Amino acid sequence: MFPILAACSPEVAETRLPAFVVAHDGLYLRKQSLLGLSQTKVDGIEHLPAEKEFVEYALPKVPADLMARVVGFFRSVYRERRTEALVLLLWRAEGFDLFVPEQQVSMTRPASMGSMSSSATSIDGGRPIRRREDEAVESAAP
Repeated sequence: MFPILAACSPEVAETRLPAFVVAHDGLYLRKQSLLGLSQTKVDGIEHLPAEKEFVEYALPKVPADLMARVVGFFRSVYRERRTEALVLLLWRAEGFDLFVPEQQVSMTRPASMGSMSSSATSIDGGRPIRRREDEAVESAAP
């Protein structure tokens, strides 16, 4: 097996070749030949088996009632304004939480209008979701 090195590490210059160099933009094969030192980008390593990307989800399942409140909120916003909205699903030590940042909708996409800590409140079962200080959209549970 060839050594695998991080790009720009001091070991790259000192390691016996051939070696693989892992960089921000991909994988490189570094080798010495009669012509000199070369480093070429490679798509893969022939003698290694293929791998697949994956994520092993470690958090608990998102509670159905929480997702129902999100869907109810989306339906309510669409019914009242005929537009889309953004709801962020957050994980905190005590569990999942929802956050609705202040938003301004253009003809092409919603644009977030502030930091997560300033102008909006979390969706909280049965209470209104504040979009502005003087305006509230009621959360509609399905």
